Amino acid sequence: MREVERVLKRDVPRYLKGLPIPRDYAAIQSLTLREWLYLLPLLLVVAGLARISFYFILLLIFLMFLINA
Repeated sequence: MREVERVLKRDVPRYLKGLPIPRDYAAIQSLTLREWLYLLPLLLVVAGLARISFYFILLLIFLMFLINA
């Protein structure tokens, strides 16, 4: 349990503070490969959450259709 607490309280905030978040389009274009690799875990999590929420919405629509049919 202490390991989970350590990750959530220390490691995740440290990772998020160190992210090279671009401010505009020019900054996105100037990111190095190393910076893109540093952003990759966050981008994968965001993409995964977007995909899961999309399928969750589709499931809700399908269930509403079944209930009303």
